[in-house]
Amino acid sequence: MGRGISGLKGSYFKAAAVAGILIFLVFTAACSGDLLGYIKDMIAQAECKGIIDLPKTGQTTSSGTRDDGDLQMGVAWPDPRFTVGTGAEAGCITDNLTGLMWEQAPSATQMNWSGALTYAIDLNALNLGGHTDWRLPNRKELRSLVNYEEASIATWLNGQGFTNVQPDGYWSSTTYAPNTTSAWFVVMIYGSVGYFNKTDNYYVLAVRSGQ
Repeated sequence: MGRGISGLKGSYFKAAAVAGILIFLVFTAACSGDLLGYIKDMIAQAECKGIIDLPKTGQTTSSGTRDDGDLQMGVAWPDPRFTVGTGAEAGCITDNLTGLMWEQAPSATQMNWSGALTYAIDLNALNLGGHTDWRLPNRKELRSLVNYEEASIATWLNGQGFTNVQPDGYWSSTTYAPNTTSAWFVVMIYGSVGYFNKTDNYYVLAVRSGQ
């Protein structure tokens, strides 16, 4: 008798579990998809929360125990770091670390910030590399080109496939928030970052695409 009652309880439990699953499936099927999308977003956020994959700085020479050159923390750089465009994409160079595509041979003419924005936009009319979404890079995009192992970033970039990169300041599209008459730039010799008045003249290196 005891075994029969135990088996009966087990059957009831299984039936209830199956019914619960069916009710859930029917409910979710009746939804517009918002609930399932919300659940997926929650899972994705939980997996990615607090995780930022920053690349290595490029520095390999150590000047002290557990310094950057010693630990070399961050995402490893691909080899080769850059790929020069050919055929329809001639005149372009792609950074295989960031996915950004750069103008391979930037202008040797300095210009103010407004002129730099216009210069990058004008490349779209020229259909450089077959693309029409060229723009001035933001501060972080421009800074991603810096290799902190090198004494001259410009010399290193020119050895990677770029042409005519100057050891001087290059405009970013990012305005300096405390004083909006200034914008951020990156110096392509030391890799330093600063800001100057938008009426000052610096070089331009256009970019497109990327992640």
